[in-house]
Amino acid sequence: MAVVLTVLCLAGPAAARQQPGAPRLAPPRGEASAPVVILLFSDFECPYCARVEPVLQQIRQAFKQDVQVVFKHAPLPIHPRAPLAHQAALEAAAQGKFWEMHDLLFANQQQLDKPHLVAHARTLGLDTRAFEAALDDGRHQAALLRDAAEARALGVTGTPTLFVNGRRFTGVPSVTQLTAHIEALLSGTPVTDGTAAKIDPRELDLTGVHARGPADAPVTIVEFSDFQCPFCGRAVPTIEEVFKSYPGKIRLVFKHFPLDFHPDAPLAHRAALAAGEQGKFWEMHDLLFANQRALRREDLLRHAATLALDLTRFTRDLEDAGFDRVLGRDLAEGNRLGVDGTPTTFVNGQRIVGAQPLQVFKAIVDRELGRPTTAAFVRPAAGSVVAAEVLEAAMSRGPLDAPVTIQWFADFGSPLHKDAVALLKRTLAAHPNDVRIVFNHRPLEGRDAGLFAHEVSVAAAEQGKFWEVHDLLVARPLQERDWLLSNVTRLGVDRGWLEEALSSGRARAALERQAAGATARGVRGTPTFIVNGKRIDGLVSVDALERAIAEQRLSAAKAAQ
Repeated sequence: MAVVLTVLCLAGPAAARQQPGAPRLAPPRGEASAPVVILLFSDFECPYCARVEPVLQQIRQAFKQDVQVVFKHAPLPIHPRAPLAHQAALEAAAQGKFWEMHDLLFANQQQLDKPHLVAHARTLGLDTRAFEAALDDGRHQAALLRDAAEARALGVTGTPTLFVNGRRFTGVPSVTQLTAHIEALLSGTPVTDGTAAKIDPRELDLTGVHARGPADAPVTIVEFSDFQCPFCGRAVPTIEEVFKSYPGKIRLVFKHFPLDFHPDAPLAHRAALAAGEQGKFWEMHDLLFANQRALRREDLLRHAATLALDLTRFTRDLEDAGFDRVLGRDLAEGNRLGVDGTPTTFVNGQRIVGAQPLQVFKAIVDRELGRPTTAAFVRPAAGSVVAAEVLEAAMSRGPLDAPVTIQWFADFGSPLHKDAVALLKRTLAAHPNDVRIVFNHRPLEGRDAGLFAHEVSVAAAEQGKFWEVHDLLVARPLQERDWLLSNVTRLGVDRGWLEEALSSGRARAALERQAAGATARGVRGTPTFIVNGKRIDGLVSVDALERAIAEQRLSAAKAAQ
């Protein structure tokens, strides 16, 4: 229930946020909770890197709470003064003034020798004795090498290079280009590139592939993947969950797409193929993704032993020239289809770029299977009175024909609301085909600060954007009016319609109808859940909700007999 974040190896970036306990290379700009992270590889002597800074400044001003910028040191060999300048910035970071030094260095790119760097330090009020000592003893070189290693792993060969939630931008992108991409991310829309149109599934070569599921399954998922790509590893449990959620309905096909900057990937793919010769491709597939830091030859032999493979045969098969043809075939096919990063997945020909959330895959699978879903919500004409059943459809999640419906009475201002969201998110993940959740507004008396948030979400529901606004309110509840209206508009809600729904009182009337309905049912606190008529008051454990669902599924099954 959050903003869709597209991640992939394009080279796709490693984790953009600094890990706890890691050496502090540079403090990020922006809030740690920002849903969009810009990973910037930059060089203080590069004139193009200086030009990208005003662009990022405009982006940070436009998306104050939604964008975080993480700086990565990438001095290029062609810039001889850059390494010392980056060490100067790191020492400034150690003294609490990284961004001030950062700005000075870009403003004075012709003054990056040691005397000028010391002068910059003096201008910023740094301890110049410690600053000079750091430049002399090279104490920050190891930090530079860490960022340089990350840059190599991601295929960064020039600066500036930016990764925006995994999507690569090289050179100096325009404000318009970045704004469009960020707005797409914040709207929850799966982010693709210009090659992302649906293809004819018959274009995919499925001869001789390793696959799971019936050959005549109505939905075929073809994944181009790299065993050394961390984002492919993240996608594995999602793909597995999709496969299990639709028994007998999905054929899952693996395509080999080792990226050229992952040195251990080709041999790992050969190991999977060699294991496949002994009937254990998928077992090796799972082991490789579970051990992505152990893909050298000796590691692969150990994995083969774990799977009880014939090691003599496995070792011989690792050198099988036929595997080169398999890898070459899949790489050529991926290139032909415009695959330029991993994972890239095709669901009956519909392209999904990156390790996207479960609901993105399920929405496509449900559509391909012809299942009725809440995605079938039709946006009514502006200004029209929206029927209660239409609003209910817009404020529900899960199949409309699910045997179990959970009526969820909620108050955005409740301190328990976020916990209830987490509980229901787990429930939907565990029961993708059997449970539908319907949101009911129950703002409690005495919490007037939350009323406006409820009204805005009702107006957004009229436009089919309830859940996007709901997720925004979960992340940042009870924001002031102007901030909320501005950020809701970024999610794709029409501002004119929104203000008309609020000023006319239509959203308030719908909210009051729902609140009155809750009162009539005796709902006086939140969260309250009604599971097919069985009422549960307050926040309960996962096990308690599971028992209620199991009980109602059994009742529904008996009633159908």
